[in-house]
Amino acid sequence: MLISEVGPRDGLQSVTEDLVFMFEAMGVPTGIDIEKRIAARAPLLAGLPGEPVYGMTPQAGLPKGFVQGALHG
Repeated sequence: MLISEVGPRDGLQSVTEDLVFMFEAMGVPTGIDIEKRIAARAPLLAGLPGEPVYGMTPQAGLPKGFVQGALHG
């Protein structure tokens, strides 16, 4: 689940879920359902056993009380 316009060795890849959480936590709407993005990792992991899948937000989980879109408007 990476957003990138450069190769993997360039070190500029970002995990979509981490970016969505960061923007939403700052009050910037993304239009991306973060819970669905995190849930989409399960079939990805099942289909690619042994492949590394990155991201801190899916591993840590969303903070207690986090409501996507709560800071918008």
